[in-house]
Amino acid sequence: MKRISLLLLLLLTVGIIGFAQEYDDPQVQADLLFNEGNSFLRAGNFAAAVTKYNEALDIVKDHRYYYQKAIALLRLQRFEDSINAFNSALQHGSDMETVGLGLSGAYMHRGEELFSAGNYSGAITQYKNAIEINPDPRYYNRLAIASRRSNQEAQAVEAFQKAIELDPEYAVAYAGLGGTYVGMQRFDDAIEMYKKALELEPTMQQARVGLSASYTAQGNEHLNRGRAREAISVLEEAVEVNPRHHQAHLLLAVAYNRTGQPQNAEQHARSAIEYKQRGRLGGEYFELGVALKNQGRRQEAIRAFEEAAKDPTYRRNAEYELEELRR
Repeated sequence: MKRISLLLLLLLTVGIIGFAQEYDDPQVQADLLFNEGNSFLRAGNFAAAVTKYNEALDIVKDHRYYYQKAIALLRLQRFEDSINAFNSALQHGSDMETVGLGLSGAYMHRGEELFSAGNYSGAITQYKNAIEINPDPRYYNRLAIASRRSNQEAQAVEAFQKAIELDPEYAVAYAGLGGTYVGMQRFDDAIEMYKKALELEPTMQQARVGLSASYTAQGNEHLNRGRAREAISVLEEAVEVNPRHHQAHLLLAVAYNRTGQPQNAEQHARSAIEYKQRGRLGGEYFELGVALKNQGRRQEAIRAFEEAAKDPTYRRNAEYELEELRR
């Protein structure tokens, strides 16, 4: 009996010593801290999780610890720190298949952060980093927008086109490309892109407004080149798409006055006055005055030109018309 007791005591002592030796193992200690960090992460206590992962990393540089730390930092919106942690995970043995999605997302979020701060060149760099890992059409779309803000129109066109290539039903990218073409005065191309965006998403206000603006810009170009009838054709398209487009109505009033259609000119001049939200109304009232004068409505024309004369830009022309009408 005494021998059995001694044997059990010996076995117990060996077990305790073995457990103590195992606990003293740095990897075991680090794993315990890592597991605590994971518990905090699951509970949504991301700051505490980062602390535990850092403590684990002070003991052992393990790619798993870096990866989980990067996830916690991402949740804390500490995007640059998250990027560094993801890259450390790669350096210590993680593969891109495991880390890539998180890392590309961190680059994307960092890009958005820089974009919001007005640092478009910095945002472009981050979006490109994200795309290198994960060629997502949304990333190309953001790259294109940042490129436009940086006046890199050719790069913007290329990025929008790539987004569309990856997702041919990506309506937002078609609308963005349309806006870029407007800035480049490629109005036919802009109209085509906006129409495609509306075909995919008929309620997209951005595309509707952009399409109307494209028709209006094209109409203004026709007017500047003395092509009033061609201007009327595209400007009517503009107000059909967006009936409250003030500038399109004003240009229609100009075009109809030039082509001897004063009743139509009056209608659009009044619409332009109604829909203009801010600023002077000299041009609108001047075109209204011309339309009324050409219909023989002298007193109404005088009142319209009097309103136009309140705008310094149109005062001289309006006063000339008033002098003629008051003779």
